Amino acid sequence: NPNEAFRYYRMAAEQGNASAQYNLGVCYKNGQGVEKNYTQAVYWYRKAAEQGDADSQYRVGFLYETGESIEKNISEALKWYLRAAEQGFVLAQFILGQMYSIGEDVAQNKTEAFKWYMKAAEQKYATAQFNVGVMYDNGEGVAQNKTEAFKWYMKAAEQGYADAQFNLGDMY
Repeated sequence: NPNEAFRYYRMAAEQGNASAQYNLGVCYKNGQGVEKNYTQAVYWYRKAAEQGDADSQYRVGFLYETGESIEKNISEALKWYLRAAEQGFVLAQFILGQMYSIGEDVAQNKTEAFKWYMKAAEQKYATAQFNVGVMYDNGEGVAQNKTEAFKWYMKAAEQGYADAQFNLGDMY
């Protein structure tokens, strides 16, 4: 019953429960138990993020990065992604790696990209493992090391990541 879920999330959120605040944001964003309201969704995500909820910090970063329901602001996105990433939130770590690797909205910094990809890779995130392999393979942000590249490609390949499987085929 989405209406009842919303009602109870609201009660808990108003008492400062960060998980309920995040879920209330989801309800408002998706129109579950309440009419869609992006302003309210952002408000509740941010309340939970300010309390240190990593999921919410990632979500607020995403909203600022994409400009979805909030004015696009890359420096704010980085701030919130960093907070989530420092708590070990794998998607935030991966996104930071991407942002620094591509350098579209932030200054390209391959060393910083490698650092964040590695943190996500160590949590068994296959795409990050592949990217770490590529960076070792090409010597981007880290000294070139084909043995390490092979190792990280293998970790991603064992999870079914096709690009890593292809690169292993090339290495063999």
